Amino acid sequence: MSLSDNDLEILERRYSMYVLLALDKMPMSTKTDIMRLDPGNEKTKFRRINELITEGFIECVYSPEHKSKRLNLTEEGKELVIRIKKIRALLLRHRRNKS
Repeated sequence: MSLSDNDLEILERRYSMYVLLALDKMPMSTKTDIMRLDPGNEKTKFRRINELITEGFIECVYSPEHKSKRLNLTEEGKELVIRIKKIRALLLRHRRNKS
C-alpha cells in the first residue's frame, strides 16, 4: 500500500478530529459554539472548520429556526466520524489491556 505524503494531512492538523467529533455531538452548531466548546486556540479551530467545509466534510446550513447559518456534517463527514470513533475505541481498549 502506498500513501502519498498528504493523504491524511487534513486529519493530522490540530483540532480537525476535535471539530468533527464536536459536530457529531452537537449538530447544527455555529462556528463560535464549536470554537468555544473547550479551551484552545479559537483561531486554529476557525481555520480547521473552514478547511473541513472546503474539503466537503462539513456544510453550512441555513436554520430558519435560528435565523442563522449552522454547521452540520455531510454524509462523508459522518462516515469519517464513525471511523474516528472506531479508532478511538480501539486505542482505549489497547491502553486498558496494556495496564
